[in-house]
Amino acid sequence: MKIAYFSPLPPQRSGIADFSAELLPELAPLVDVTIFHSTPEAISASLRSQFEIAPLDTFPDRQWEFDLPLYQMGNSALHAPLYKLLCRYPGVVELHDFVLHHFMEQQDYRRELGYALDVTAVWAQRSGRFVPDRDTIPLNNRVINSSLGIIAHSDTVARQIRALNAEVPVTTVPLPVAGDATGDMRAELGWPDDAVVFAHIGQITPNRQLETALRVFGRIHADQPQTRYLIVGQSLGIDVHRLIDSMPDVVRWIDFVPDLQLFLNWINSADVVVLLRHPTTGETSSAGLRALRAGKPLIVFDHGWYAELPNEVALRVPVLDEAELEKAMREMVNSAEKRRRMSAAARSLALSQHSARHTAERVAAFLAQRF
Repeated sequence: MKIAYFSPLPPQRSGIADFSAELLPELAPLVDVTIFHSTPEAISASLRSQFEIAPLDTFPDRQWEFDLPLYQMGNSALHAPLYKLLCRYPGVVELHDFVLHHFMEQQDYRRELGYALDVTAVWAQRSGRFVPDRDTIPLNNRVINSSLGIIAHSDTVARQIRALNAEVPVTTVPLPVAGDATGDMRAELGWPDDAVVFAHIGQITPNRQLETALRVFGRIHADQPQTRYLIVGQSLGIDVHRLIDSMPDVVRWIDFVPDLQLFLNWINSADVVVLLRHPTTGETSSAGLRALRAGKPLIVFDHGWYAELPNEVALRVPVLDEAELEKAMREMVNSAEKRRRMSAAARSLALSQHSARHTAERVAAFLAQRF
């Protein structure tokens, strides 16, 4: 099959960009891939040496060369031009987020609001009488209804898609994660060897609930002085300095890490990774999978994809329940043996179910069904 491939790619700051960079070399032996991108000249030399990378705006004239388009669709501004294309030139969509409206410009937003609900909702929104909840109204109806098939990364999202459109073909394919740490950065932190290090990894946004995690951590540290908290990621609208200025010696923030290998080494510096997404937009956490591959137990809220994680690798707590979160964090502090068992199970799960080759084979098989 000849596939036209659409996705953000490194050096763009996106988990989906990193996903595509890992998937594409495994997909290449299975299908004939041409990548369409808004800035082909900026793509890494390794990808340019393996694939034809064409300007995004040339696809309409070349569409007849391909059996199918494959769109990597997520909920960020990087996907706005892909969204416009996939609505005009349907193909298979790999849906990384169930909610798809945060990147839309006002005109697009109102059009999709009318499509998903009705025209009265548009007039109500324009007059200020209706403020749509951007975390519960996904505005993905047109994408789902026009797609030739959808690839989801969790059973939760697959069920949500089928509830909106029972006719569209849907499959669940595990999100892949590749790459291993070559060491850790604990020496650079200067913390004691016996420190139990919790970590936040990935972008820092309001729905990552970092403030909640740090508030609970503060109570734990008061009587468990060996605990530390590591934050690795770019802040988007969060004043991280304000959150950590009362604990300068026990909480450390490492801003955006552009080098993936270094990012993996920072993940490897933690003992436990805390992922508290709420609300969830239907994502499968690539940061969480990288932590599992590094052998790091997770503490998560019990909803969405996170609820699908087995007990052997993650402690799941009720959403926004600080008492249960504190209980889970203390459990991890107090049992090195539990951390060791969960660490081994986490890495085993990542290696057995989340390899890029396994994902590429599943994606290629689904594309063949749609062609």
